[in-house]
Amino acid sequence: MEKTTTAVTRSWGATIGLAVTGLVLCGLTVVGFFTIVIGAITLALALLPGLLGLAALYMAVAGAATAPCPGCGAKIDGLSTGANDGKLCEGCKKYLEGENGRLWLTDEARVAETPLFGAVLADTFGWPDGCCVCGEPVARKLPVTLTVSTAKSGLGSLAVGAATGGMLLRTGGGKTFTVEVPHCAQHDDGARLASDTNETVKIAFRSYPYQRAFCALNGAAPR
Repeated sequence: MEKTTTAVTRSWGATIGLAVTGLVLCGLTVVGFFTIVIGAITLALALLPGLLGLAALYMAVAGAATAPCPGCGAKIDGLSTGANDGKLCEGCKKYLEGENGRLWLTDEARVAETPLFGAVLADTFGWPDGCCVCGEPVARKLPVTLTVSTAKSGLGSLAVGAATGGMLLRTGGGKTFTVEVPHCAQHDDGARLASDTNETVKIAFRSYPYQRAFCALNGAAPR
């Protein structure tokens, strides 16, 4: 059965906005270089807008595309004009991928090479049965860790108990979150932790089936 795809097209509004932002930030770097640079610290401060500006210019060229979701029709922004993977539709909450100007729903049985399929971590949570990669019997629980700065104080509420295999460690540079994720004897790289711009901790899995089982078990939102 042929899969449903939609066309990825450039968003000229986003392209122009990112290009203007990038040029302005690069211009600020040039000005800062001639006005405030007197040492290593001020050099780093002067270069920071330029690095952000180059990132914005890159996004203007490669990442300012849009497409309707092939599942529900919702508008998907922030797409690459080339290949896309691990993109979550905020409408139907399904993952999307694609290449060559087309976008399609990710196969629900897919196991990716790296953790792509995310879920928000609550204060307490449980694990679905089986290895987080292949579903085979669990032989060990392996720690995955995320360290965030103390500025992200909103993450402090995530202090999961021993029953869930998680812990919150406080360090001089911030907070370190560790959870122990079920794996079989053959797999050791099935998950990772991350935090987004909303200061929310999420866990991402290689296995799309396991991610959906985790969300269903815990009432967790895909992220």
